[in-house]
Amino acid sequence: MDFLRLSDVDVQGQRVFIRADLNVPRDGDGRISDDTRIRASIPGIRDALSRGGAVMVTSHLGRPVEGQLTEADTKRPHV
Repeated sequence: MDFLRLSDVDVQGQRVFIRADLNVPRDGDGRISDDTRIRASIPGIRDALSRGGAVMVTSHLGRPVEGQLTEADTKRPHV
């Protein structure tokens, strides 16, 4: 099966929706203990931006219960 890569797509003037797996381990105080997944997402985001795309990155934290948003499910502590 062949896959299109972001680098194969002309994103100039296009909206680029990136769903990134940003689930990261946190210590007891809620601080990120390993940011590997976040750092791994940056090259693709920068690539799309540098080629004129309007980038929107989305993710979620953990496994939220369908229809129930709690503070623990937000990325707010990481911003």
